[in-house]
Amino acid sequence: MKINKLAILLFSVMSVILTSCGGSDDDGNSSETRDVAQQAIEDDIAIQAFLRTHFYNYDEFQNPPADFDFRVTVDVIEGANSDRTPLIDQVSSRTIVVTEPDGSNPVPHTLYYLEAREGGGLQPTIGDSITAKITGLLLNRERFETVNVPTQFDLLSQVQGFSEGVTEFKASTGFTENGDGTINIEEFGSGLMIMPSRLGFFGNITGGVPQFSPLIFTIRLISVTRADHDQDGILSTLEDVDGDGVPADDDTDGDGIPNFLDPDDDGDGTLTINEFDENNDGVPDDSDGDGIPDYLDNDR
Repeated sequence: MKINKLAILLFSVMSVILTSCGGSDDDGNSSETRDVAQQAIEDDIAIQAFLRTHFYNYDEFQNPPADFDFRVTVDVIEGANSDRTPLIDQVSSRTIVVTEPDGSNPVPHTLYYLEAREGGGLQPTIGDSITAKITGLLLNRERFETVNVPTQFDLLSQVQGFSEGVTEFKASTGFTENGDGTINIEEFGSGLMIMPSRLGFFGNITGGVPQFSPLIFTIRLISVTRADHDQDGILSTLEDVDGDGVPADDDTDGDGIPNFLDPDDDGDGTLTINEFDENNDGVPDDSDGDGIPDYLDNDR
């Protein structure tokens, strides 16, 4: 993929929270509530129907034409395309359990993803930042977001399905300069992800996306940045204390600030960076031997 170096400089330095991928903000337009479990069932039926009746441009990936940008596009299986292989036969899936903030009412949701081109670089975690090009679609293939320049996304600021889905892809191996002001991005990953509405915006009306809409994102993943949002010496993805894949719900000291944004995770007045690993042996310190590392233990 050839791009202008100035475009990378202008956009990769921005941490953009797009309307399409931003966290589930209630902008006041939510006017209907629905049962989460029932909606998950209905969304999965709609998504599977889409997967059975649509295909992606796999022939271009198998035999790339000149200047092919490795962008995934989807179309309907009909007419001249009636012999195409449906997405249902090509996607992978994973189950993501969504709960209420107190951990109650667990509801499994299925996220579907397709790796059309395997990248050769880093694979992101949910706590990282990425630079990517994306397109957001509804199941009727109507676009609600298009980002055609390399743009940075903080994964902890995006809807859950996007953040979780991106971790299935790999970034590029690097860049080569062409001598004409452009660069080639080498071996970047490309694919798509399809998510039920609860992993998107659910009942919120955001950026032209109707309520309770399953979402499709195509992605070309350029680079990954390991993030430490609060600069406490612990990567944000490792501040998911309960291991549920959602660092935003971990708040050890109950001060309303999740650990990944809190420089003093246990609220004891000592910064996390100063009590995480004082002896530099690579193992979190546990001074009183109670099984709770010092940086999460305000009674040691």
